[in-house]
Amino acid sequence: MSPRAIVRSFVIAGMMFGASTAIATPIDSTLLTTIGVPATIDNTDGGAFTSFDISFADAAGYDYIADRSNASVDIINGATNTVVAQPGGFVGHKATSSTSGPAGALVAGTGAVATLFAGDGNSNVLSFNVSNPGAPTPAFPPISPGGTFRADEMAYSPTAHVVLVANNAD
Repeated sequence: MSPRAIVRSFVIAGMMFGASTAIATPIDSTLLTTIGVPATIDNTDGGAFTSFDISFADAAGYDYIADRSNASVDIINGATNTVVAQPGGFVGHKATSSTSGPAGALVAGTGAVATLFAGDGNSNVLSFNVSNPGAPTPAFPPISPGGTFRADEMAYSPTAHVVLVANNAD
């Protein structure tokens, strides 16, 4: 089967799966709480939390939100519903999503060490040691996967210890 046929089959299968789930009964939901996100000195949106990308929840109960307004990743303790740290150094909220950062985020662990990786609007990936999520420290120098625009979606292979980063805006 040619690569084009495989892609076409995948798209058709995805459309069929989407169609089958679209008729599902909606689930009622209730807002349980809100969590205030403090403005950082690098906030680009007048002190407000208005621009973000993705979040990554780890097994330890922390949520890592790519917060473009604050040019940081907000680390939220799910047990206390509080922001415990906001490691920064990102470009922040810009005119377009393709140049804003942080973008994609994930936490990869190798034993006792947990590393937060987050893409930036200038095509760099910044990393922080978050073994203690309340006191993150830089892990590696900025990593450039190549390209001009944001480094975004990420995946981690725990068996190969490899992080995959997409520059989808390039």
